[in-house]
This record gives sequence, structure tokens and C-alpha cells, in this order.
Amino acid sequence: MLKKILVPIDGSYISFQALEYAMQLGKAFDGEIVVTHVNDPYDLSAPVDPNTVTIPTCEQTPEEKKKAGAAALAIAQKVAERAGYKNIAFEKAIDKDPAQRIIDMAKDIEADTIVMGNRGLGTTESLFLGSVSTAVVKHAHCPVFVVK
Repeated sequence: MLKKILVPIDGSYISFQALEYAMQLGKAFDGEIVVTHVNDPYDLSAPVDPNTVTIPTCEQTPEEKKKAGAAALAIAQKVAERAGYKNIAFEKAIDKDPAQRIIDMAKDIEADTIVMGNRGLGTTESLFLGSVSTAVVKHAHCPVFVVK
């Protein structure tokens, strides 16, 4: 049975689709959903030169990352409210390794499954950077649904 479902969100459209999917599962099994956003406390990105980059979409300061995480959780709350889903909790987390934090959180809350989005890294990026969803699938103690 799926009595507890962990849904990590990153603010992307696909992560909110994962939340929608999790709510469908939750309704079917009368399950509790825990939504989390993991902030990386370090800004390891290279500085952005406004003369060479037209629209810097991924480069954020640590403060901007915190605000984006809070905004993602606020949007998730609105999505759940609109869907009428009541058995849901929202948690912020901070960790330099989001995948490990998600895995640990799933164990801590005794999640029956994890439902998360796949942001679709290209093969070159995933070779060098890895993928949070790939790491979670490989190391989680419970089944993982990856929504595309």
C-alpha cells in the first residue's frame, strides 16, 4: 500500500506534474504526501557575464535559490489546495547533495514510494554531473516513480 509518498520538487513544470501524479496515487490509496524542496547551500556555478549571456536562467545566488525553493513550495501548496488534497505536508531541506537528502528523507519518514520529475539532462551532462532522479532510483530503499 502507498500510505506515505515523498514528492521532491525543484520548481520545474515536470516536478509539479509529479505532484499531480502523486496526488492521484494518494487519493487511490488514501495516502499521505510529503512535498519537499532541497536547497543546495553552496553556489558552485560560474559567475555570469551579462555581456555574453542573454538570459541567465540557471545561475542563482544562494539567496535567490532559497527564495525559489520557498516559491516552489508555495506553488505546490496551491496545486494541492486546488486539487482538494488535504493529507499533505510541506518541508524545506538544505543539503549539498539533493539526491542523498531525498533518499535519507524517504527512510526517515518511512515513505512507501518517491514520486519525482525527471528534468531530462542530456547524455553529456548526465555523464559528468549525474542526475538527481537517477541517483535516487539507484539508491532509494523504496520504489521510485519518475515522471517525464
